[in-house]
Amino acid sequence: MGNKVVICGPVPEPVGGVSIHIARLSKCLEKLNFQVSLIDESPTSKSGIFNIRSFGFLKYCKLIASADVVHIHSSVRIFLFIHLIAASALCKPIVVTLHSWRETALKNLFWRHLFKLLSVRLIFVSNEIQQRVNLPGLIKEAYIHPDLENESELPEEVASFINANRGSGACICVSNAYRLARHQGECLYGLDMCLEVMNHISLKSSNKLAMVYVIANYDGDEEVVERYEKYIKDHNLQDSFLLFKGALSFAKLLMAADISVRATNTDGDALSVRESLNLGCLTIASDCVERPDGTVLFKVRDNDDLEKVIVNAAECLHENNSEKRAIIEDCVDSIVNEYRLCKG
Repeated sequence: MGNKVVICGPVPEPVGGVSIHIARLSKCLEKLNFQVSLIDESPTSKSGIFNIRSFGFLKYCKLIASADVVHIHSSVRIFLFIHLIAASALCKPIVVTLHSWRETALKNLFWRHLFKLLSVRLIFVSNEIQQRVNLPGLIKEAYIHPDLENESELPEEVASFINANRGSGACICVSNAYRLARHQGECLYGLDMCLEVMNHISLKSSNKLAMVYVIANYDGDEEVVERYEKYIKDHNLQDSFLLFKGALSFAKLLMAADISVRATNTDGDALSVRESLNLGCLTIASDCVERPDGTVLFKVRDNDDLEKVIVNAAECLHENNSEKRAIIEDCVDSIVNEYRLCKG
């Protein structure tokens, strides 16, 4: 098998689960002596990395033509289609990792036929996604261990907030959103739920809790962010709820936290959940999809249940009776094996 891999998908920044996976996978492959080229799909161009939004057709074709394997991670379906057609036209083996899949029945039928026609090797990050697509492939979570020595330290604003609350005996909760998207008319990442629940806990619970909520990318959502910031101010939550806007190392944040919360109303195999488990946080997540062993579940979009689970988790931690750390397997070896298989 040749060792030239072209990886197509979003590259940090902005930071999201898929872009972090691509960044970590690229570094791991390079350590295994692969030559990795990136085709970035994110709205932000980076120096030295080709971005498909630049419409550099010749450069794009040269990159695909140089590959021994094309590995596609696209969430934007038009980019997925372009990569599939280009790689197939240039007779390149294709691996596609599906990090999420919410297509209608008709669109699903189209993609199934296309994947089969082009002999694509598929990697599904969860059983649910494989069942929706209904094609054979590798089912493997998209988790790659962080290189903690090279992760950026937390911004001073975040570190100071955590230290102040830690000093007063508070239990530290963390959560994050790639951006303030909506799904079926509701906040996809559950920021609204986290705010309401933390406000209610502060009013009635004897347990002290504080939360850091990170919005990695808020371009175009400034008015929505302002409404959430007004909620924090109006309910006097400034000392117990920090809404941080921008990229940071979520792995470092998890290391400083006691509890992590994933309050999404739909999901794939969330990197933040597996990262949290691997780094020893007590990990809470909605039951909108199957979650890894060790995750404490609450009912999706149910504030009362989320509050109960957070309070119970805090009490559990105070009693030194927290959940045992889960062991999360890295996926790099499985991906490399798929490269070998698709080359025959």
